[in-house]
Amino acid sequence: MKSRYLLLLWLGCLGMFAAVGTVLLSCGNDDGPTGGTPVTPIDTVVQVFNDFDEWQAAVAAVADSTVIKVFNTTVPNINLAEENWGWTLGVNTHLATHLLTFTSENTGYDFQFAFWTEDIHCDYPLTFDDDEFSPMIWNSLSIGDVGNCYWDAFNISVESFRNNAQVYAVGTYVGSNVRHPSERIVVYAQGSLDMVEIEEFDHTAWPYSETPVFMGVVSNIPISKVACYEDADSDDICLVDFCFGVGYR
Repeated sequence: MKSRYLLLLWLGCLGMFAAVGTVLLSCGNDDGPTGGTPVTPIDTVVQVFNDFDEWQAAVAAVADSTVIKVFNTTVPNINLAEENWGWTLGVNTHLATHLLTFTSENTGYDFQFAFWTEDIHCDYPLTFDDDEFSPMIWNSLSIGDVGNCYWDAFNISVESFRNNAQVYAVGTYVGSNVRHPSERIVVYAQGSLDMVEIEEFDHTAWPYSETPVFMGVVSNIPISKVACYEDADSDDICLVDFCFGVGYR
């Protein structure tokens, strides 16, 4: 039930892509074709931004009541991860995990989120405050380790919602990235049985900068995952902060 791509607009003056499509979602119990309610087409509009203020303004226009949650990748916050095995975070700390999970109980958010890398065979899957970046990028999570593990693809997912919350927007700051034509961003929503791809953006949606630049998506329907496929080239990217647009309907 992958969404049918209808239109792609490049709005250069806003630093924004907007994509319009249609996705089929169903839920509940009835006599629909998948055992749920009859499947109903939902028009989707997904945007991607390289500017936090523009992303934040788009979030405010999505739901009746929205809040922005910015999870700073500081030592106290990274220590909240379920995968914390007792590490002591400092410069060039290897976390020895490719997955970080942050529960509602630990963050106080009305949802759980996770961040993980695709390269599960890397000896250094995540490094906190990698000191080989020049200039140094503080409070960052290096995917792999500078000079090692160049496949820097990653995912951010949200689930386990409380208090009628849904996430309509996801973003982060990406540092030390070099664009490659094979790179892309794929946005997913939760379907009746599994995640449904609702939009895909090409490599031009990725920031191109040594210092961290914002990269975020906004959807008019709730998001379940954003997959960022980065080429296994010679750049060593890092992420700073995780940002969410939360709507209550």
